[in-house]
Amino acid sequence: MKRKAIVSLLVVAGIAGALGSFALAGEKATPSKPQKFVAAESTRPAELNEKLQKSWEVSINKFDIDTDQYTAYDYFDRKVILEQLPAEERMSYSDAILQAVNSVRKEGDLMPMLLVKDDLSETIIVFQRNDGTGTSVELVLKEQDSNKNKSLRSESEQQRSWALTSVEEK
Repeated sequence: MKRKAIVSLLVVAGIAGALGSFALAGEKATPSKPQKFVAAESTRPAELNEKLQKSWEVSINKFDIDTDQYTAYDYFDRKVILEQLPAEERMSYSDAILQAVNSVRKEGDLMPMLLVKDDLSETIIVFQRNDGTGTSVELVLKEQDSNKNKSLRSESEQQRSWALTSVEEK
């Protein structure tokens, strides 16, 4: 049992780095490929990176996602996204991502890719089931208007929050 858990952790750790293997954030995106952030990919074998890249492309195409308005991040490169947020908003965003992914993940799912709008108002999470041979899953997180009386609050009290607004599997 311990050996299986350790092997699973190693597989997850290996998959984790592949999502960041795209191009550099800020590179001009083509219509079918999102801008990419490179980080975790360098920690994984090339074969795994290729498998993940193909899987993400399949998922993006299945859900017909217009990637021009997003930057792609490896699920394990979430820290880079969090660094763009004020400290008081980081926990809300991080919790929303973790809760969304954990609510639908199953054994055999591949590493997710995060497609993030520049203003962080929306994050699309995509991945494939059954080691890349199963259905694709799309989770959409959106910024919530939780501060209905913003004008009555000081700027330091105004914090954004995110929630899972859509789950689709094809």
